[in-house]
Amino acid sequence: MKLVAVIPAHNEAQTIAGVVKAAQKFVDLVLVVDDGSTDATKAEAERAGARVYRSLVNMGKGFALRLGVEQAVQAGAEIVACLDADGQHNPVDIPGMVKMLENEKLDLVVGSRPLDEAMPPIMRLGNLGIYWLTLALYGIRVRDTQSGFRVFKASRFPSLKWEANGYEVESEMLCRMARNGLKCKEYPIKTLYRDKYKGTNVADGLRIGLNLVWWKLFG
Repeated sequence: MKLVAVIPAHNEAQTIAGVVKAAQKFVDLVLVVDDGSTDATKAEAERAGARVYRSLVNMGKGFALRLGVEQAVQAGAEIVACLDADGQHNPVDIPGMVKMLENEKLDLVVGSRPLDEAMPPIMRLGNLGIYWLTLALYGIRVRDTQSGFRVFKASRFPSLKWEANGYEVESEMLCRMARNGLKCKEYPIKTLYRDKYKGTNVADGLRIGLNLVWWKLFG
């Protein structure tokens, strides 16, 4: 089994090396997609031992993640682990997620963050809103729909493959999972919020909600 970690990164020079080194303990290869960073993200990731692909301009998380997974598949990945570059996710959870994926014959495992006081309030409210909308439209019971920490079988990538270039990627992946009859469960993870001002904002949340409706009607 070849396990490949894919990490999209934009201006994460301060944290990317630590994330790469931590992930290397649990995977066979770490791929970092530097999404048009203006800092030393690429150099730090390479110094830590990652294979780095670079976009000259910032294309968005969905674009970077899609490129990274495509490269992981080409590299012979059987299982892909996706995680963020800011240190929010702890790679120590990867083995447990992979074990759940295999033992329960799943196609996708989502790392589920606790929706408690540690999560910024606006993020917690937005996640709850998107959860209920996703459940109502698609019947998907994944509480933390916006978690970027995911493990899936590489052979399922064609069924999960998303078109979104932005933060809608997590929701679109779940919608495609539901449409193609794939199996998914959540795995509880601990989360460290290093920077409460990064990630999705209110505008992103509204865009995700509108996309959920659009995909249901026309997708």
